[in-house]
Amino acid sequence: MIGRGLKVEAAWRGFWIQTLILAIVPALAALARAQAPQPPAHQWLGKRVVQRHNNFPLRVDGQAVLRSGTEVHIYRVERADGDKLWLVGEGDGPSGWASADQFICIEEALAYVTDRIRAHPDDVFFYVVRAALLRDRNDIDGAIADWNKIVQLEPDDANSYIGRGNLWLGKKAWDKAIADYSQAIRLDPRDAESYYSRARVWQQKGDAARAKADYVAGVALDPQYALPRVEQEASPNEIADRKKALDDFLLAVPLERATATTSPQSAAHKVKEQGVVPASFNPLPAPQGDVEHPTPDPGGHSPLPIAGAQPALSRDTFGVFEPQTAQEFIARAVDWLRIKQVDKAIADCNRAIDLGSHDPRARVLRGMAWFDKKEYDKAMADETEAIRLDPQNAFAYYARGSVWSMKKEYKNALADLGESSRLDPENPASANGLAWIWATCPDARYRNGKKSVESAIKACELTEWNEPGVLDTLAAAFAELGDFVSAVKWQFKAEEIETDLKNKVEFRSRLKLYDEKKPYRDTSQ
Repeated sequence: MIGRGLKVEAAWRGFWIQTLILAIVPALAALARAQAPQPPAHQWLGKRVVQRHNNFPLRVDGQAVLRSGTEVHIYRVERADGDKLWLVGEGDGPSGWASADQFICIEEALAYVTDRIRAHPDDVFFYVVRAALLRDRNDIDGAIADWNKIVQLEPDDANSYIGRGNLWLGKKAWDKAIADYSQAIRLDPRDAESYYSRARVWQQKGDAARAKADYVAGVALDPQYALPRVEQEASPNEIADRKKALDDFLLAVPLERATATTSPQSAAHKVKEQGVVPASFNPLPAPQGDVEHPTPDPGGHSPLPIAGAQPALSRDTFGVFEPQTAQEFIARAVDWLRIKQVDKAIADCNRAIDLGSHDPRARVLRGMAWFDKKEYDKAMADETEAIRLDPQNAFAYYARGSVWSMKKEYKNALADLGESSRLDPENPASANGLAWIWATCPDARYRNGKKSVESAIKACELTEWNEPGVLDTLAAAFAELGDFVSAVKWQFKAEEIETDLKNKVEFRSRLKLYDEKKPYRDTSQ
């Protein structure tokens, strides 16, 4: 019995040793892969690589290249300098310098990332990387399986459905692609990519009307995103069809009444940065008498009032009309302005005026178009006439104040912005404009840090402290006051919540300035 017991004990001991070996050896292999020494930088030349981590610095001329979300690209190494690699992203990926230890060669990447998934089964980033690697190997089903897991882990993130929808699109599984893009739109109705991608699927299914509606929505939300892709990804015939869809859009009822995607606060920032007001930013009061007040849009912001307004568009229909009345030409001028077709906006305002309209909005909008063309005397004449027609028009004062600022007539600029704020104290744009001049004016006679902070705080309160352009103004106000700790705090917050990459770069440059305890001076004024 004793001998038999020893044999059983020995058998169990052998079983456990074998089990431990089976468990430990893969773990040791994974550890070895994770800690394997990197090859010398020159040995990377010509290789394809992928990132090891979500957040890694990619720089051009010392400046960080801004990336968003769990963004994954495959890169090709074109240059090496010490431990730095010059990477060129494939497809629409970015390029820049990065440390070699942040990347892994494509041949080793799949095993590496699979190890990371075993160690961190709830980390979405590693599934995104593996899906990209599988797609690169043309294993679309394997990539879809990873995106299924991503959807499971992050069911409320529109990007989960966009990523999977792109794979269904590649497999020509049209209905599944539409289902995913539609869910992405439900979760984030402001994302132009979802509309544009769904439009491509509708086009493949032969549904021209829905394709047109989605192309239009994508361009309306983000012309810089959608318009280049119309030309880059389409055949000549498709380009003609899509451009026709875009031309049709410009004859349509303004899309905000259906989508309501731009907040007045975001638009206020664009006024400061670009001098152009999107259509949904509407502090323009309707004149009394012959102009009809429409129902506010679904987002709770009043659009530009239009007499005889057409029925609102839904996201799945598309109606067009040729303007007939002065109010319809004014409405279309708003759309032209939004996509910076300023000459056409001027033409439509001219038509409205030629039809005998005394609506001050035609002058205000034409003045804005002249402002965008840097024809400030013409802009001044139009805004002054708008004020003559309607002395209570707060936005006309705001627009004229902007013109005075560009003409370096700061005393007049402050006077008009102040009157705008008096007439419409709930308008954050006027408070923001006052604060900006008081903080950043290159003429010291018109700077006033205390007033700037007070006005900027008012604008922040009106925008619930979540508009990056207004927070940017608050930071400049604190810098003018000499409170650089607060300036850095709010500039960092502005950069953190800003989504426009150009603005983020500008905000970052000001952050550096405040770190050096220097105020900002707006020499464009």
